[in-house]
Amino acid sequence: MVAVQKLPPSPVRDEPAVRVWRFVREPFEADTWRRVAYALLAFPLGVVCVPWP
Repeated sequence: MVAVQKLPPSPVRDEPAVRVWRFVREPFEADTWRRVAYALLAFPLGVVCVPWP
C-alpha cells in the first residue's frame, strides 16, 4: 500500500494589505522617477528643438 501525502493548503494573500503596500512604495520606485523626469523635461526640450522662423 502506498502512503499518500497531503499537501498543506496554499497561502492566502491579503489583498487589501498588498494594495496598501503597493501604494506606499510606489513613489520610491525608479520607474516613478523616470516618469517624473520625462514629464519635467519633455516640454522644455520640445520647445527648444522647434526651429524659429
